[in-house]
Amino acid sequence: MEVTIAELREKEISEAISVLYTSFGRPVPGSLMEEVKIWEILIRSTFGRYFTAKTEDNIIGICGLFFHENVCSIGYMGVLPEYRSRGIGTRLFDQVFNTAKDTGCETIILYASRLGKPIYLKYGFQGKYPATMYQLPNNIIALKSPTKSIHVSNDIPDWILEMDREAVGYDRKTYLTLKLEMGAKVLSIRNKAYGLLSGITGNKRIGPLISYNDKDALKIIHKAKTLGAVLCR
Repeated sequence: MEVTIAELREKEISEAISVLYTSFGRPVPGSLMEEVKIWEILIRSTFGRYFTAKTEDNIIGICGLFFHENVCSIGYMGVLPEYRSRGIGTRLFDQVFNTAKDTGCETIILYASRLGKPIYLKYGFQGKYPATMYQLPNNIIALKSPTKSIHVSNDIPDWILEMDREAVGYDRKTYLTLKLEMGAKVLSIRNKAYGLLSGITGNKRIGPLISYNDKDALKIIHKAKTLGAVLCR
């Protein structure tokens, strides 16, 4: 079987998104129009680049590369189940990894799934922080403290940028700004906590969520739930 690795073309975005959903065992939504537009924004802004693994004219794997100044983030990686254990994921990741190095990124980061972790370890990546996706409960937890102090807006003030930089260790202004262009809402408690509410992956989620204490983080989650969030990361 001949497999080629190539950069994703805009006309292939819908197929690539379907492959990504299937790779993670999730049903493909009936309409992908919203997510296609989001990928188009990422590509046209040069913030994101995607690479595909193809056999003949069919996409069987996908991986994304995203740029935060001197830091590159790798994500959105998946290979269809029937094509796994053939070295396709390694070839795909190799292309993305070398592209990141060629663009001059000083640091390359990623979030590893259990399936992808063996590949990443081969390239010298070391685990630093665990990341968990949480399903929010159907019943909203009653809080003693009201959430009226939560400010909902369409802009990112400087204090949020500073807080985010302090938490993750690098500047994510471009990423956060693009999230707003994609329709995300900012939920915040001034100088204490903030979260982004978006529906980029089909379900409304709150994330990133950064807070100086658990109490304010819970307030943000509670507010996000009232606005339709079902996932938290």
